Amino acid sequence: MALVLVCAGSDPAGAADSHALAVTASVLSKNICRFQTTGPTAVAFGTINPAATAAVTTNITLQYRCNGSDAVASWAVASDDGLYESGAGQPRMRHATVTTAFLPYALTFPAAGTVPRNVVRNMSVSATVTPANFANALAGAYADTLVLTIQP
Repeated sequence: MALVLVCAGSDPAGAADSHALAVTASVLSKNICRFQTTGPTAVAFGTINPAATAAVTTNITLQYRCNGSDAVASWAVASDDGLYESGAGQPRMRHATVTTAFLPYALTFPAAGTVPRNVVRNMSVSATVTPANFANALAGAYADTLVLTIQP
């Protein structure tokens, strides 16, 4: 038996067209790490004397836990450098009323590590303002907000 198919309006030359598809996927880690410390955490420098010759440093502790199927989870932490960064890895606080005045600071935290699963651990985070940055700073209150992200 013969089958004949007739298409009205087809290109007699039989021209074909093609289109490439990009196919991607992301496989999630078997582990999921989360900060256990809830809500915003204040990193308060307190009152800074511009005549001081020593850096002002403050420390906080955040808690985190990694769950999953691996006995030991690898994790990494990154910062978005805050609302007023002057570049990558250069966070700074902005003056409360003079929005063109800034006070740079450094944030130190572990970038990566490993931890047994289902164990709450402490992560030390420190922030420092150097005399070079506060010696000529405009008097007043400064603030910033930044986000730390733990992965996986």
